[in-house]
Formats: sequence, structure tokens, C-alpha cells
Amino acid sequence: MVKKLKFAVLGDPIEHSLSPEIHKEFAEQFELSITYERLKTTKNALSTTLNRLIKQKYTGVNITVPLKEDVFLFASQPKFEISDRAMISKSINTVSFNRCKFFADNTDGAGLVAAVSRLGIKDLAGKNILILGVGGATKGILEPLLRMKPKTIHLANRSLERLRKFRNQFTYKNLLFHDIQEFKGKSRNLPQIENGLDNFKFDVIVNATSLSLIGGDNLISNKWFEKCFLAIDLMYSKKPTSFMMQAMEQNVNVVIDGLPMLVEQAAESFSLWTGLKPETEHVHAVAKKLIEL
Repeated sequence: MVKKLKFAVLGDPIEHSLSPEIHKEFAEQFELSITYERLKTTKNALSTTLNRLIKQKYTGVNITVPLKEDVFLFASQPKFEISDRAMISKSINTVSFNRCKFFADNTDGAGLVAAVSRLGIKDLAGKNILILGVGGATKGILEPLLRMKPKTIHLANRSLERLRKFRNQFTYKNLLFHDIQEFKGKSRNLPQIENGLDNFKFDVIVNATSLSLIGGDNLISNKWFEKCFLAIDLMYSKKPTSFMMQAMEQNVNVVIDGLPMLVEQAAESFSLWTGLKPETEHVHAVAKKLIEL
């Protein structure tokens, strides 16, 4: 009898997750028998849920918002090994239980790099990047983006306290930190936060906040898209997000949502769990159809 591998994705909210369908597509490529569940999990219930899944012999789990940083704390115990990229980001989206020592990783950055590579963009040498938001998603993508050799990466956030904590964690030379209000001409001009962006131009702008799903006021003024050739929203929905709409209205050459990254990071997770590298091109098409239902 073929063993059925058990997986799950943990988060809150979780109903919208496409991870079960994506991983079942991967499994079919190798004729693997799997189950993959969506498990609504609060921060308070995280440890109990993970320990239960370990006892129930799950092969592995994916982690989504708002739990990625909390799982890092859970994995900081002797029975876990943490990958270098997860250790740098202090944020985890993939846990494997099918080793002698449990393994925790973050595949978000690899997923983003693969998604960008699908566009024919292999590096960002000499480019200036703006990232909106400094939550767990940004922590996961930052180090892989730095390996693409940009000139600078600017990070903007509403909460200045969180921005300062992020700055203390990531001390790379070419990172600059900003009050997001500065991108709407309303800088609070606080110490230890860069100011004076009037003549700066960005080649790539990444939205790593969930605010684009809500709509409302734009996070930044239109002028920041003037020289931008690539706009990426890490969120995804049935229709283009407000951030994507703004970028398209400003004639940005390439505008994508987080769906390609989702598929590619899932492939990285699947490979980590099974040792098998799935083909993703067909799965991108499947995910796009699912989101349009």
C-alpha cells in the first residue's frame, strides 16, 4: 500500500489559500498520494496545532500570515534545524517533519526570484528598489533580492517603531529606511529615518502590504512610478489590486501580482518535503484559473 503524505497550510484567514490545489497539481506529476488541508490557526493556537500535526505524522506544513515570525520562535528549539535564509529573515513559511531533525525554511525569496526570472529578468544590478511594508513577507524576500545586486533597496513603512526594529535586524549597507508618508509628501522627519527623496527614481516597486486588497487611498504618489519598469504586488486577488491598477495607469512596463511567487515558493516547499522538483508552468495556468473562479 502506498503511503499517503499529509500536509497542511496554517494561517488566519486561510479560506482563500490556493496551496492545497497547487500542491495536489505537483503531486500528480509524480503520482504521489497526498492530503493537503487548510487549517485556520491563531497565534495562540500555533504551538498546540504544530505539536498535534507532528504527533499525527504530517510530512510538513506551510505557514502564511500572520504566523511566519511566530513559527520562527517555535522552531528555535533543539529538535529543529533552521535554514540559513530563514535564520537571516527570522521568518518561516515551510516546516518539514520527515527528517530525524525537523527542518524550518523560508521559500518566499526563492519564489520571488523565480517569478521574476520567468519574466526574463535574471538580475537587478544597478537598479533602485522600493519595498512598501516591513512585515514577514519583506523579511522573506529581502536577502534573495540583495543577491540580485541592486544598487539600493529602500524600505517604507507606516509604523516607525516597526521600521526601526527592522533596521536593527537588517544592517546591509545599501538599505535605506523611510517613513511611508514621505512618498505622499507628508514626511514626519524623524531621527534615524532617511529623508530627502525629491529627485530619486525607482526602477522596481514592490508592495508587501495587504492594504492593496482593501483599496482606498494609494500608498504612494504617482510620481514614484515615473521610471519604474517592474511593479510587483505580493498580494493576489481575482481582480488587479489597487496598487497594480495605479502602476498600470502610470504605464509601468511589467505589473504582476503575488500569484507567480506563490506557485514558485510552493514548488520550493514541495521539493524540500519530497526531494522532487515539480514543473511549474502548467501550475501557473491552473492557479490563474482558480483565482478567476
